[in-house]
Amino acid sequence: MKYRDPLLALVLVGLAAVATQAIPEPPLAIAVLGALCLVATAVLRHARTRTVTLSLGSLLLVLAGAEYAARLATPQAHGVGLSVRSEPASWTDNTQPGVGYGLIADRTVRARADLGDRQVYRATYSIGDDGARRVPGNPPSGRTALFVGDSFTFGQGLDDADTVAARFVALAPGWRAINLGVPGYAPNNVLRGFEIGRTDRFTGAGVDTVVFWAIPAQLDRVMGHVGWIGTSPRYVLDGSGKPVFTGSFDAHRTGDPLHGMRHWARHTLRLGALLLPAESQAGRERLYLSLVLRLAELIRDRHGAKLVVLHSWPDAAEGTVANAERRFVFEGLRAAGIALIDANEPPAGTAVTQLTIPHDGHPSADGTRVVAERLAALLAGR
Repeated sequence: MKYRDPLLALVLVGLAAVATQAIPEPPLAIAVLGALCLVATAVLRHARTRTVTLSLGSLLLVLAGAEYAARLATPQAHGVGLSVRSEPASWTDNTQPGVGYGLIADRTVRARADLGDRQVYRATYSIGDDGARRVPGNPPSGRTALFVGDSFTFGQGLDDADTVAARFVALAPGWRAINLGVPGYAPNNVLRGFEIGRTDRFTGAGVDTVVFWAIPAQLDRVMGHVGWIGTSPRYVLDGSGKPVFTGSFDAHRTGDPLHGMRHWARHTLRLGALLLPAESQAGRERLYLSLVLRLAELIRDRHGAKLVVLHSWPDAAEGTVANAERRFVFEGLRAAGIALIDANEPPAGTAVTQLTIPHDGHPSADGTRVVAERLAALLAGR
């Protein structure tokens, strides 16, 4: 049959396309593609085509085996195995201009997390008409603290009354709080929001303080090294060390296909993460620091407000290059006169494990209470 090989090839290509979409695990998808190539070797007649499919299939199967080996050889991240679900399943909008994504307004979200048959948390998130998480007990007026950041600020795993913003309002008479935390955010999202005026609707009555919660995971986010951050704003440092907005991470990867392929390999395959060198940690820290300093400068010039940074990583630990480079961030923040509050240090009589949700790592109700007490004490003196 004259068209036998082309038709078979077309069928196999279709099966390969279906497999890549239907199989969520990359090494299994690669193994299936390799197997399809070997099937093609057996059924196709053209000698050169069979040589190509045999070579490609063998290469893909070796790659799948190496990926499985890399996954066994590298430790799992904290929280792996945790089942996190919510109703509704989607409560973020990935089409928000400038910042990439944000919360969907006027939503009540019921969230749950389990580790096997063990309950980790049950929580209800109330998102207001303005797209900010509701703060129970918020007075209609008063000095205003704007809470920005990621899931630590948002209060993932906590009911509305247990977020750091709500805890602060309960402890600081005369203050009101606005919780603009969005899970997965980093300083690049927060800064861009201020630059393009997305926060202006919350600052009409004036803002006294902006509170940002810093965690180590944000270092990779400002470089675009996580899957959900593609539509988020990308910044680079200019010759003077100032952050410059260049568009989204996705737009950059589309314009530079080699960078896009490298990103896919590093962040889809464990083998890619092991073999392909990442940007230097020092480069991440410099960008991170510049973004936070620019945020502090912007809120001071635009709103006459001061920035307070809560932090949940060890800024003074000795002995590793990573911690030395992270100290660079805190030394820069201190040199700029930015107030820092350690969210990791437990008060007397409190175990450090009480500050986080077990098996999850987000701040617990005790953790946000401790941080809010420290913040209220700091702002009481201003």
